[in-house]
Amino acid sequence: MHPEIQKARQNIQARKHGKGDWTTAEALEIYGTDCHICGTAIDLKAPTKVGANGWELALHLDHVIPLSKGGADTLGNIRPAHAKCNIRKWATVKLEELNEQ
Repeated sequence: MHPEIQKARQNIQARKHGKGDWTTAEALEIYGTDCHICGTAIDLKAPTKVGANGWELALHLDHVIPLSKGGADTLGNIRPAHAKCNIRKWATVKLEELNEQ
């Protein structure tokens, strides 16, 4: 995705949530290219479409403290993760939320 389009999308989301904005390049420069969940390398060339060959190792930018739990959409709360690791984390958070109800 073109960096300007990505930045525009993030800005829309940031405004929507009343939070700050950041770029993928900034996150990777600060935090590197290893998954913060499992600690292994992220394949930056892997397809991001779920089901495509190799999508599991693609880059997702994870909110360490989920937005649904009050986390901020800021560079300090973003970390690189594998798509698969991030989706598993999301599913775990959603189960926790259901159990809290």
